[in-house]
Amino acid sequence: GTPPEPTVEFYEPLSYLDQPTYSLVLAVVEEKVKAVFAYDPTLREGVNQVALQKLEDAQLRERLRSYEVMNKTLREQLSQKASELSTLRSELDSVTFSLSQELSAQHTELASLRTARDVAGAEGQVGGVNLVLEQRDRTIVELQRRLRE
Repeated sequence: GTPPEPTVEFYEPLSYLDQPTYSLVLAVVEEKVKAVFAYDPTLREGVNQVALQKLEDAQLRERLRSYEVMNKTLREQLSQKASELSTLRSELDSVTFSLSQELSAQHTELASLRTARDVAGAEGQVGGVNLVLEQRDRTIVELQRRLRE
């Protein structure tokens, strides 16, 4: 007989690289191939079309993998921001409720002080009550300003 056909084994060095290095090498090769074909487009016709297609497929797979990683990262960030927003809204509701309660208490106290002033005015002791009323008015204005913020 005839001698057996020699077995041809192809060495794929990129399969031994970690993911970040693989991505980098693929990006560098892609740019170099683009540059060569941009310099002389007729060279595309002379290359091994199967090997070129494998390279282009690998580039597409890598690009897809990169987009999937980016998509996952962005979704995680969006979820985190949504959670933070929910927490901030709850805190805002709590602060708004507290300020509303404080404002209501201040209005009640102000009404009581005005009544006391009217009674004191009738008795001739208006000065001290007016001072307390002015302080309460300032407090209410400040609470209303904080509620608007």
